[in-house]
Amino acid sequence: MATGFAAAGLTEPLDALNHLNELVTRYCESQMFFAGCSLGIFEALSNGPATVGNLAARLGFHAGAGERLLICLERLGLLTRDGEQYSNSGLADHLTSSAPAPLATLLVWGKLFYPIWGSLENAVRENSPRWQETFGFTQQETFANLYRDADALRRFCGVMRAYSIPQGKLLAETFDFTQHRCIPDVAGGPGGLLSRRERDIRTCGES
Repeated sequence: MATGFAAAGLTEPLDALNHLNELVTRYCESQMFFAGCSLGIFEALSNGPATVGNLAARLGFHAGAGERLLICLERLGLLTRDGEQYSNSGLADHLTSSAPAPLATLLVWGKLFYPIWGSLENAVRENSPRWQETFGFTQQETFANLYRDADALRRFCGVMRAYSIPQGKLLAETFDFTQHRCIPDVAGGPGGLLSRRERDIRTCGES
């Protein structure tokens, strides 16, 4: 992504067009990622390389359309290709259920948060939240409904863990917590951040 300083020097129309076209179509890349996760492509490829036809038969999507998506996912660095065989890249390995911190739960940005961004103009114009406009519920009602839906809550907790576990690992490796007997984790979801700290404390105490 070009920085603001780099973009400021784009005075030629063609350069400006290329930069702005990249900017306005970036949501397409997000949708490709969301589709790959929702269709189960990365999880299926965690079992080994597969052709488009094989994936289409196993996952129930159109082979022709699926091939175009897989080509795009390869361009995004999520897949690799050897002849007709597709495999997960090292990046996509983090999107599988066997990953230490499964990051496919970032799909919640498409399922829950993406629609509300379509109301950004009105949010800025009126300086007000757009939960009611987008979902038909207030923010409080939206999250209350989330907490009542066990599957939805599980997915939401999953995305909280996706952020907290890698960050907690870095904190555990950087800061010595062994001198502290009590550590609170405020707004930490299912406690992924704290679990990494506790593991670090236990490991340091045993070493």
